[in-house]
Amino acid sequence: MSICRSGSPNQPDALGEELLIIQKEFDDFADTRERLDLLALDKDGQLVVIENKLDDSGRDVAWQALKYAAYVSSLTTSQIVDIYQQYLDRHAGGENAVHQVMSAYSRK
Repeated sequence: MSICRSGSPNQPDALGEELLIIQKEFDDFADTRERLDLLALDKDGQLVVIENKLDDSGRDVAWQALKYAAYVSSLTTSQIVDIYQQYLDRHAGGENAVHQVMSAYSRK
């Protein structure tokens, strides 16, 4: 799992690697109302947590990123597909998550 501090859902390659954004403002964590900015998959299919910061205060950034990484570390493949399907339903007219992932990774 990777942790990044900044990124744009419209330019996921701005972080220097190809990423497949699977959710924006993800908040489906048990027992907390916290929300991470972007959840993505890298070219190897590993989860990437992306947290945008508007200022450079650095306040609690490392702790926040580690918490989010811990929260998503137990997600199963099925849960990840469901998360991505919710994103596609909301932002891409309901395209099929499994087909999108297979298409993205078959080109690698």
